[in-house]
Amino acid sequence: MASDFQNPSFAVTLSKFFEDNNSIGLPRPNLFLEHLFTQLIKNFNSRNIKETSKYAKFLKIYTWEKIYAKNYSEVRTEWFQIYSLVLFVEGFVLFDQEKDWKTSLNILDKALLVGAPIYDKLVHRFVAHVKSCYSNEIRSLFTRFSDIQIKSTPISLPVSTKYGIKIPKMRISLFTFMNDFYKKSPVVLLDGMNTWPAMTHRRWSLSYLSRIAAGRTVPIEIGSKYTDNNWHQKLMGIEEFVDNIAKNTGDLVYLAQHNLFTQIPELKEDIMFRNIQL
Repeated sequence: MASDFQNPSFAVTLSKFFEDNNSIGLPRPNLFLEHLFTQLIKNFNSRNIKETSKYAKFLKIYTWEKIYAKNYSEVRTEWFQIYSLVLFVEGFVLFDQEKDWKTSLNILDKALLVGAPIYDKLVHRFVAHVKSCYSNEIRSLFTRFSDIQIKSTPISLPVSTKYGIKIPKMRISLFTFMNDFYKKSPVVLLDGMNTWPAMTHRRWSLSYLSRIAAGRTVPIEIGSKYTDNNWHQKLMGIEEFVDNIAKNTGDLVYLAQHNLFTQIPELKEDIMFRNIQL
């Protein structure tokens, strides 16, 4: 497989990227950081893999220490931007040289999850490239989930109707809603999700989630509530996460609150937001 440094679509010239976007400013004065950053760009642009990896490693350690030296809200945005960039370079070089797509995807996900969103489009493009190069290997990760069915238990929440009113449940058009109900009376809109791709031809399931997000890393939480002694958070591969759900290991495992649709835009395409706004 040819080097991605020679691929016109991904031979990213970082210095030109910064000039065009004026997107990042280094915390000043910091001569040490400026030196590391300059050397990273210089070696990346000259395709010096060994030196690029060295300076990327230095910068990752340095920025990581800066990010965790203070409360999260007090850290300057520039540190997250640099961290995101360095992780992108690290994932890019690793895939280019070793074709280690699993580790590369893991690093790129950390750039999306921890870093600033300034380079998200760049990262998403390369994630798609990595997945396209190893589609067969990635497909093998989710085939074992194809027959798994999730059982749901109906939940009934009794509500006192002593002082209640009867609310109609209807399938109506936007025109009918605006004309007959808007600012007049409450109505329960039925079947609002029936046409979503997530409910039809791209119906969400463990198998589908595994296929779309195979090889990706997501933040998860373990434990029933924050006050539990054993409650904790961690980054986990999507296959391991789905496996935990399928096997019902006993530990309550669920996705942590984060913007999953930003990390994996393909899932957002399965959702259709209604044009009825209350």
